[in-house]
Amino acid sequence: MPTTLRIMSFSLNRSLAVALAGLGLLLSGGCSSMSGSSTGSSKSVEQRRASSPISHDDYKKIGYALDWVGYPALSRGASIIDIKAYDDVVVALESGSRCTALDADTGRQRWSYELATPLTRFVGISRDGARILVTSDTEVFGLNVATGNPILRHRLHHVVNTAPLMLPDAAAYGTATGNLFAHQFVQNITQWANATSDSISADLVLINNGIVGAVSDTGEVIFVDAASGSLLGQNRIYDGLDTTPVVQGKMMIVASRDQSLYAFDASQGGKTVWRYRTSNPLTHQPVVHNRVVYVATEDAGLIAIEIGKKKPSWAAPDVMGTVLGMRNGYLMVFGDGKLTTLDPRRGDIISQIDVPHLSMAFMTDYDDGDLITVSFKGVVARFKAR
Repeated sequence: MPTTLRIMSFSLNRSLAVALAGLGLLLSGGCSSMSGSSTGSSKSVEQRRASSPISHDDYKKIGYALDWVGYPALSRGASIIDIKAYDDVVVALESGSRCTALDADTGRQRWSYELATPLTRFVGISRDGARILVTSDTEVFGLNVATGNPILRHRLHHVVNTAPLMLPDAAAYGTATGNLFAHQFVQNITQWANATSDSISADLVLINNGIVGAVSDTGEVIFVDAASGSLLGQNRIYDGLDTTPVVQGKMMIVASRDQSLYAFDASQGGKTVWRYRTSNPLTHQPVVHNRVVYVATEDAGLIAIEIGKKKPSWAAPDVMGTVLGMRNGYLMVFGDGKLTTLDPRRGDIISQIDVPHLSMAFMTDYDDGDLITVSFKGVVARFKAR
């Protein structure tokens, strides 16, 4: 955090020493332009690189070539807990509360900033124009995207459980006390609030740019107007979620612990328009594309099922994970320490590589986007479609 030093009557040398100390505090807690450095890390860049091997031949099998490797600042014992890719920067947040921006073209560190303390519980990264917004359970921190300098710090009026859902000049959150509210950044106020009967842990979704959808921990389904927070519809399922709902047009798709996939029509007050029952609770993140839901199940592996249908189009029993997107006409799946490409028509495995050192992977676009990976040791790599 910026530190202000008040100097009363010191000698010139004493004043200079204090000023330099203040500058050191500013730099250690604020913006720093480091390239490939790992300030505050318990391991050197070389150690982190050695612990996160990249086989060029393996990635070639799944249609990718390495573009760059980046090293976000990592505190001792910390790990990357969230990462977001934008056109100009890739922003990583580690559990020790340090946020780092890597250049999207080169992977070099642009800046790194320590937001709070290692005990702070963060819920997610978002962006509002030239500001990177990082939310903890009690505050929102705003950093200048170009420099990393702090430009905003708002105290939230509720303790939040969910990642921010960005709205115009605001962000919506769910809370442990069952509140659903939007925090407005212009005036630092609660723009609107609504309530469910129980806590909300699953992230919120935006439907048709005008409706916020949420599911409580006991299965209450709620839809509110994104501008005013007024209630638009309600429904109920039999348990909560370990996943985030996904959106297909006007529908919110939910994979529940009550062993069911659901589709709710937000334009019809949250009416249930489809339910598909499974043999076990659904705990893997679903993905929907062109009305087909992809979700991993304990008994059948990854399944593909069209909304409204009574049975899957196919099942891949040897594949567990989350669909990242399509690469060269094949589904890309990450999970169980593997990256796998599948035939989207039959579910047949086309290629598969072992990546046990990876904690996260995602594609920047659903169709042939860049692949970004994060290792357990905090190494970020970007791969280009080849």
